[in-house]
Amino acid sequence: MQENERFSTLRTLLLEPPSKGLWERVWEYLERWPEEERLPAIQYAEGHMQHWPDELRSVSADQCLYYIDDPQEASPFLLGRRVLFQESDHLIEAFVSALEDDVYSFGHLTELDLSHCSMGDDMLIRMLYSQHFPALRVLILDGNTLGEEGIAILANAPELQDLHTLSLSGNRLDETAAASLAASPYIRKLRTLDVSLGINIGGLKNLVSSPFVSHLTRLHLEFSNLDGEGLEVLASSPYLSSLKTLYYDGNKCNTKSIKTFARSMNMGMLTSLSASLCQINDEMLKALLRAPFLSGLKRLNLQHNSLRLEGAKALATSDVVTQLTQLDLLFNAISSAGIQVLAGSPNLQHITHLKLGRNDSDLEAIEALVASPYLSNLRQLEYSRNNVNARAIELLLSSFSEGQLERLELDFNPIGDDGASCIAAAPAIASLTHLWLVGAELGNTGAKALADSPYTKQITHLSAVYNNITADGLEIFCTPDALPALTHLNLNNDEDSESSFFSLEDSIRLHNARPGLITVLQDDDMSGVEYDQVWEDPIVCVERTPER
Repeated sequence: MQENERFSTLRTLLLEPPSKGLWERVWEYLERWPEEERLPAIQYAEGHMQHWPDELRSVSADQCLYYIDDPQEASPFLLGRRVLFQESDHLIEAFVSALEDDVYSFGHLTELDLSHCSMGDDMLIRMLYSQHFPALRVLILDGNTLGEEGIAILANAPELQDLHTLSLSGNRLDETAAASLAASPYIRKLRTLDVSLGINIGGLKNLVSSPFVSHLTRLHLEFSNLDGEGLEVLASSPYLSSLKTLYYDGNKCNTKSIKTFARSMNMGMLTSLSASLCQINDEMLKALLRAPFLSGLKRLNLQHNSLRLEGAKALATSDVVTQLTQLDLLFNAISSAGIQVLAGSPNLQHITHLKLGRNDSDLEAIEALVASPYLSNLRQLEYSRNNVNARAIELLLSSFSEGQLERLELDFNPIGDDGASCIAAAPAIASLTHLWLVGAELGNTGAKALADSPYTKQITHLSAVYNNITADGLEIFCTPDALPALTHLNLNNDEDSESSFFSLEDSIRLHNARPGLITVLQDDDMSGVEYDQVWEDPIVCVERTPER
């Protein structure tokens, strides 16, 4: 191919809308370009990609190491903006060593993800002393072994002066380390800070007593044993007036601390609050909902707490949460009566995402949701483990307009093939992209109904774990016309399970029939992380099984 023909092909590629897939295709195309003629092509591509989101221009650890082994002047690596070294501790030493060599260029990078790389203070110091990152905006160091010395060096690194996101989750931030961070003259542009799973109460006091945090809009404090005292520390800080998003999950709360927090005159007007696994009961929720800084709240996560009917009533009648678009009440005990109260509340009129699973529902709750005049904006519904049968599913879906739902989760409800057929026949799912039917007593008949439905053409993610689809039933998904948009199919490979299982050979057979389909196998020997997690990239991979 002549150079002008290659440029013509490159131009055609770059006229497509930016996407992860397009980035990979451009990378592969440039790799095939003759090296001695590639530099103008790299420059041309850079000109067209200037307005791409940085997160689309991601480089893997292996791609980075390939550049280190062969530092070409015209490497596609130079178009990258993010380097993802997650869990690549066996490669990180080569990367840090390369930073100490002037042969390499890393000044174009805006994001480094070095999470879970066994990085300690010494390696971080070597990396920062290299002064290779004048454009860095995002630095992720989660799950490493940083201590006081490393945090102090980080806080005094001039090349981080434009950093807007810093994630230190899982690293130890005691009083001294947090004080170093809070006193930094170079990270005043930070907007997002994640110190979850590592900061202690003394560290939090030092952090929020500094003007350093006055520009923060997002703060992660999850699972840090801060308990109620942490809320009181936040309430007393005069520097959190810009805060919009707070993650406080997994920190045990009490009534006194929540009342103190709710009375704070210093907190910013929060738009998002996540407080799952905080042991919040009805009285605590009532106190929290008196907080004036929650009047603009859009997203509220109260998953895995101790809420009952009175808590549901508090949400339904509160003047504070009238702007909510996302409400998560998964794994509480608000009961059917609580769901009925919520369904009749105008506080739900802006809701687009609603999670009500594991709340002891019944048909009366479904009937209340169907009768509600306040769910016209709902796009995503999670209603797992609520004793929903086929009749209830048919009733529920009949209440939504055509194409209204984008995501539907009905895990561990006994809907069976009849329920799957009701889903398949519902115009409400015409825009559905994610369908979760884990443990729903689904068999080949129900799977075929879903595959043949005129309303399932947009589904990209389908989970069929713990069902009764046989290996023969897998043929249903082997034709491209069955769920034509499907990119991810979640299966079960537990041979000892009472439910169906699929072997690696089955998955390969499916892949051969539909090469673009990613099949995720669930393995019962790998015990429970939460099911709804990021899908993996390989064609066939193993994902941990949810607790049943």
